[in-house]
Amino acid sequence: MIYFSVTSHYECSSQQWSLEIESDFDVVSSKPVNGLVIVSIPELQTLQARTIELHPGESSTGLLINISKSVAVETWWPRGHGNQTGYDMTTVFIIEGGYKIEKISKVYFRTVELVEEPIPGSPGLSFYFRINGLPIFMKGSNWVPADSFQDRVTSKMLKRLLQS
Repeated sequence: MIYFSVTSHYECSSQQWSLEIESDFDVVSSKPVNGLVIVSIPELQTLQARTIELHPGESSTGLLINISKSVAVETWWPRGHGNQTGYDMTTVFIIEGGYKIEKISKVYFRTVELVEEPIPGSPGLSFYFRINGLPIFMKGSNWVPADSFQDRVTSKMLKRLLQS
C-alpha cells in the first residue's frame, strides 16, 4: 500500500454519516489480483466487508462505509468549542496470494462550511466557517520563508521580519 486516506461525510437529507476510504497499491503482477477489505469501528458498531480487484501497476480502490443511524456519532470540535472525539478504525486488506495489510487509524466526524453571504450595508461578503452547523471564529497566520536559500537568512533579518 502506497497511500491511505479516510474522509468523513455527512448527508443532511438522510442524516447519515459515512466514511470514504481511498487507498493506492503498487501491484506487482501481470494480471488483476482480487482481495477483501474489512473495516471495523467497534465504538460505532461498524463492521463491513467489500471485495476489491487490483490491477497491475499502480491501482486505486475507493470504499464508502455507512455508519449506522442507530449509533450516536460524537462530532469533533475545534479547541475551546468541545471535545475532539475520535474513533479507532481498523482496516484489513486480505489480498489473493496470502498477503494481509492491516491499517489502524483514528477517524473523526465533523462538517465544515465556508460561509460567504452578503452583509447588509456593505459591498463585501462575510467570510467565516460553520463547524457542525455552528459559526466558529478562527484566526491564524502564515509564515513565508525569509529566503529560498536558508543559509542566507541572518538573525538580524529574522528579527526585523518578526517585529514588522
